[in-house]
Amino acid sequence: MNRTRLALTLALTLPLLACSDEDDADESGDPGAGSGDTVPEAFSDCHASDGDATELGEAAISGDTLTIGASYGGGCEAHDFQVCWDQSFMESEPVQVRLEVWHDANGDSCEAYLSETLQFDLAPLKQAWQDAYQQESGTITILTGSGSLDYTF
Repeated sequence: MNRTRLALTLALTLPLLACSDEDDADESGDPGAGSGDTVPEAFSDCHASDGDATELGEAAISGDTLTIGASYGGGCEAHDFQVCWDQSFMESEPVQVRLEVWHDANGDSCEAYLSETLQFDLAPLKQAWQDAYQQESGTITILTGSGSLDYTF
């Protein structure tokens, strides 16, 4: 379990470190560096269909954290996950957003069926809403591949 948490923490943290020069990626000593697949930035306009297959499970929100179950094939490589958003609010009451989970299997051809719980920080989504609507508190209905839930802050 601790190994899974470490891998997930690295998968969610590494995109933040990717802001350095591209030339540095191959010098990192990481065998996956420079592999050709680019992990999208959190809340960027990517599409889950551009990544590897993932079956999303139950989702929940606690504070500013979205927790969602993910199942996928693999078992031999570390997998990267990221949340994607097209930066638009669908006008309704409350407003809605569609979030997708992007998955990079890093070429993992193993066939074990793995399940884990992913966590994503929703603070950037909250900040975008606050900037757009000039209010401190509100509710956003989040649509995921596994259903919808309300994010109230």
